[in-house]
Amino acid sequence: GVARLSPCHRTMTEAKQTPELVVERLIAGLLALPVLAYAVWYGAGLFSEGSLPASLFLLPFPLSGLTLGALLLWFALRGSSPALRRRLGSALLWGSVVGGVAFLAGFFGPLVLQPSSNQGPLFGIFVSGPLGFVAGCIGGVLIPHRYAAA
Repeated sequence: GVARLSPCHRTMTEAKQTPELVVERLIAGLLALPVLAYAVWYGAGLFSEGSLPASLFLLPFPLSGLTLGALLLWFALRGSSPALRRRLGSALLWGSVVGGVAFLAGFFGPLVLQPSSNQGPLFGIFVSGPLGFVAGCIGGVLIPHRYAAA
């Protein structure tokens, strides 16, 4: 006889789209558009002002928006694949972990190194946190998964 696969062991071609997944993908697509539009608008505005050194300080903010928007759009367009959903989950997990650690280091590091500076935490908010999120997401997408779908 032919062994039937359980729902957890479906191949990518056998993946069923549940109504909940369709709604999640629609919401992701609707969220991706304004996030990407804002990131592009904000990033373009940084370079149109003419003060490039100050603009480079704020560049991680639109980069993190582009990263989040790209992940949302990727899920909206290709989210029916379980393997892709695992990869996106890995990207978001690593982006959150690396971004969180980078944020904490950038927020508290300047406070420890130079306690008299009241602008030290801004580095964690505007630079190290967003750059950590971008780096973690890229790593989460590119690092091969060492586990199989159970």
